[in-house]
This record gives sequence, structure tokens and C-alpha cells, in this order.
Amino acid sequence: MVGVEKTTLEQRTISDPAEAITIFNAKSDTTAIPIVLVPEPRLCCSCCFTVPTGANSIIEECGADADPTTLADAGLHCAPYWKRVAYMVSPQAITYNAPVKACPTKDNVMVDCDLSLVLHIGNLSRPQDVKNFVYKLGARRFNEYLSAASDEGIRQLVRDTPLDDVYELRGSGGQAGPEGLLASLSTTFKPYGIEFKRAVITDVHIGDELVEILQGTTEFSAKIEEAIKEHDHKLKLIAYDHDQRMRTLDKDYDRRIQDAQNDQTVAIVNREEEKVNAESRRAVNFKNAEEKASVDHKRAQADFEIVTAQAQEQNQTLLGQVQSECEQKKIAAAQEAKVRIADSQAELDASRDRAQAVLAVATAEGGAIEKLKAIREHKLRLAQMEVFENVAKTSKLCFSGETGEKFLASMIDFSSEL
Repeated sequence: MVGVEKTTLEQRTISDPAEAITIFNAKSDTTAIPIVLVPEPRLCCSCCFTVPTGANSIIEECGADADPTTLADAGLHCAPYWKRVAYMVSPQAITYNAPVKACPTKDNVMVDCDLSLVLHIGNLSRPQDVKNFVYKLGARRFNEYLSAASDEGIRQLVRDTPLDDVYELRGSGGQAGPEGLLASLSTTFKPYGIEFKRAVITDVHIGDELVEILQGTTEFSAKIEEAIKEHDHKLKLIAYDHDQRMRTLDKDYDRRIQDAQNDQTVAIVNREEEKVNAESRRAVNFKNAEEKASVDHKRAQADFEIVTAQAQEQNQTLLGQVQSECEQKKIAAAQEAKVRIADSQAELDASRDRAQAVLAVATAEGGAIEKLKAIREHKLRLAQMEVFENVAKTSKLCFSGETGEKFLASMIDFSSEL
């Protein structure tokens, strides 16, 4: 009945720690899985030992943990014989098969279930989890404890499931809620450093006779449901045809009533619309007439005020211009009179001064007439000589006859006249 064999998790003693990798990676047809390896004690003459890679190793010194905070580093270690590799825990994911027989369902039918668990024991980042597992639980007790816990969890899960739904458990593990199998196992084994990755019910087995009965029941139920559905379908078709005809008649009746009501409503609306339009036109015309009269009155009033203001402005402008021109002419006349008086007075004074100067000059000339005559003759003779000099320098003249002799004589004789 049960499809898989139950897995056994065990602790195994080895002679050489280097065999740990081969043992952890080996694939065996047996159901025993070594998860903890215990190397044999070292020889008294041994001075070094090796910690292999691929395993979470714990070193003890005289039976006590050599380093409570970390795991052993892989490689060669030099130390006395009482310091040795005490435990090596598998770092790989472990698949644990737990078939459970004779699980009662909700309706007290016995079924068999195959449960598959995937778990992991600590890692290098959490060394305390590995040590909690080794020192607080161990492989043997873990195997017994896990077998009991998984058996109890599956039985509770199946107990809450009816027989008709028992096949739906395949492919699930009750992970949906906090009370599910996976959550329960994780909570239970978390203090020991064990982490459950997946819990799946791989298969559910029931008796062949019960399978046939259930199959027949299912087929008969399916036929009954099919007949009920067919009957319901026919009733629905009949009801649908009747409802369709009734809806057609009701729609036709409603359409006719609605057409009559619409015609009546349209007539009333048209009459009200014409009445409203007439009232609106009367109100609009009356309002337009009032607005036009008001506008004309305001325009006339505005024109009167504008003309009055313009006339007043022109009157003020003309009055200002006339007054300005009068004042300007008055000022100009007064200024011109003042200027003419000043000019006349200045001319009078200048004429008086000139007359006095002429009189003084005449008086002086009259007193020195003989002296002035000699001076004036001398100046006249100098001017004459300058003229002759200029003529001689700039002109080439040829003189002959009496006129030429007189001219030369006058130039030589400074006392003669031309």
C-alpha cells in the first residue's frame, strides 16, 4: 500500500575525517542517511590532524568544545592528540521520507500517506545552530523525534479532511497557515538549529475496494448531476421562451402607451413653448424699447454736456489767449519804450562826447597847424615813394619823351611833385 520506505537519519563512526565528503555525497539505495559523522580518536603519537571541506566540523579539546563561537576551519591543524575533530555535520539539504499508515479521515476511513520533508542543519554563518543540534539533540534522537512529529502532524492533517477531499492533499504539506505541518515542524526544531525548507505529501493510498466504491459513487453522482443539469436546462428553456414572449408583448404595449404619452407631452410642450416664446418676445421688445429710450436720453444728455464743456473750454481758451496777447503786447511795448529811451540817451551822450572830441581836435589842430602841415607832407611823400618802389619792383616800364623825363625827374628829385 505504501509507496516509499521510511528514511532513517543516523550517526556513523568513521576512521578518517577525509571520508566525510565521500559519505555525505554518496547516493545509496538504502534508506539510512548519515547526517553526523564521528571520527575515531587520534593516536597518542599524532601531532596534527586534518579538517576536510564540505562538512560542518566541531573540534573538541579533552572532550570540551575548543571554540564555542565558531566551527572548525578546513585544512591541516597542528595540535596534541587530545584535540581532535569530534563531530562532522552534513551541510547538504536532507530529504526525509516519512510514510504514515492507517491515518483516519474525518469520516473514519483509513488511508496511507507518503510525506517528504526537505531540511537543513545550520551552516557556517550560524555555527551555534550546528552545535545546538549535536549537543542538544543528536542524530538518533532527531530521527525518533522527527518520525513522531511528522507522523502526528500528518494524522492531524488527515483527520481534519473528509474522504472525498483526501486526494487533494497530494502535492501539499499544510503550509498554508501557522498551524500547518511545516510551520509546526519549524517551530518545534528551530531551537536545535534545524530549518525545514519544504513539506510535501507525495501520495495518498486507500484500499482498492474503496477506490472502486468511490469511483462508482463519483460516476453515479456525476450522472445524477448531469441529469439534473439537463432537466434544469429544459426548464430554463421553457421559462425563457415564455418570458421572451411576455417581454415582447409587454414591450409592444409599453411602446404604444409611451408613443401616446409622448405625443401628448410633445403637444403640451409645444404649446408651453409657444407661450413662453411669445412672453419672451414681448418682454424682449419692451426691454429693448426701454433700453433704446434710455440710451437716446443718455446720448442727448451726454451730447449737451459735451457741447457745453467744449464751448466753455473754447471761451476759456480765447479769453486766455486774448489776455496773454494783451499782457505780452504790454510787456513788449514797455520793454521797447525802455530800450528806445536808453538808446536815445546813449546816442545823446555819444553825440555830446563826439562833438566835444571834434571840438578838442579842431582846437588842437588850429594851435599846431604849421607842424601838422609838415608832418602830413612828409607822410604823403613817403606814401608816394612806396608806390614808386612797388611799381619799379613789379613792372617793366619803358618811358620816353617828355613824360618819361618828368617821371624820372620826379623820382630823383624828392622835392618835386608829379
